Amino acid sequence: TELWDIFNAYCTKFYFNLIQSLSLIEKAKLMSIGVERKNRLKNLHKYRNCFVGSQAVTFMLNAKLVDSRAGGLYLGNIFYKKKWLRHVRNEHVFEDKEDIFYVIMEDELENRL
Repeated sequence: TELWDIFNAYCTKFYFNLIQSLSLIEKAKLMSIGVERKNRLKNLHKYRNCFVGSQAVTFMLNAKLVDSRAGGLYLGNIFYKKKWLRHVRNEHVFEDKEDIFYVIMEDELENRL
């Protein structure tokens, strides 16, 4: 198990270094791949291929893109200001809430990679 512990520590350090070296657009792309997107229903209206703000923040935390929910909210709003994501009805900035849906602006991300 000692060899496994050394290997695990090395992999963890490698992952943190890799995440820290990502550009802002690469972090946005990673979030777009990792967050669960699906069709959702709210107030009898169907929104296609969208995600929930709080789930995006949780993904950013789990992926170590940020180290707090406040950091996830901040990073999500940077993505929002750069027009890499938007609220499904263009009514909200990025929020860490379970009842607000967002879509990834795929073309904007792809054009900048």
